Amino acid sequence: MANNNDKITPVAPVPSYIFNQALVTLVLQEASEGKMQRCKSLGFTPDLVLRLQSLAPTKLHKVVSSPYMWIKPSVDTRALELVLDKIDRDEELERLINRAIKLGATTPMLNIFFGLSHTEVAERRRTLQVQSRTGRLPALSNEQRHAVWERWVTLVQQLEKSHGCEPAASIQNIMSGAELDEMNQLDLMLVIAEEQNILVGQIWLEIAECQSGGDA
Repeated sequence: MANNNDKITPVAPVPSYIFNQALVTLVLQEASEGKMQRCKSLGFTPDLVLRLQSLAPTKLHKVVSSPYMWIKPSVDTRALELVLDKIDRDEELERLINRAIKLGATTPMLNIFFGLSHTEVAERRRTLQVQSRTGRLPALSNEQRHAVWERWVTLVQQLEKSHGCEPAASIQNIMSGAELDEMNQLDLMLVIAEEQNILVGQIWLEIAECQSGGDA
């Protein structure tokens, strides 16, 4: 007499064949490549794998389309959250790169902040229909320099305060944004470029000169 615990209960409207087909296809592919350990990690013993491999297509179809839920799908919520978070970060990074290019970031600047090669920058500019500039960027006028530095100091102080930092004691720290990470610095440069209609590449050169110890 069969034990009640051994009975298989059909699961009706759950489309179990979707899971069945995906898993069987994967296992057969892994087995064909000799990755038996991978098959074991998916819950298949070597005997089961051999039985599946020996089935004729019609019988394999019956296994896949079986109404019985012989797979118990589950969700690793933490892993899914990490995947979603990474997708969000990647998309945000793409938006930031595109924004910087549209606002006149130079190739060296994009290489330093994002590690983009000359070829990658050129391709992105073509995609965004942003014309490449040749030669050195024009120097800022005295009036533009004054406006840039005035706004930069204000934004640096505001950001440090919002992060709970005490105002930097040294004006050099404020001028260079030394208390901020690179992405925060870039974001402030982009804000100024948008506000003052100045190429962000010009602003970056101005700030970089101060950060390297030059006179602002």
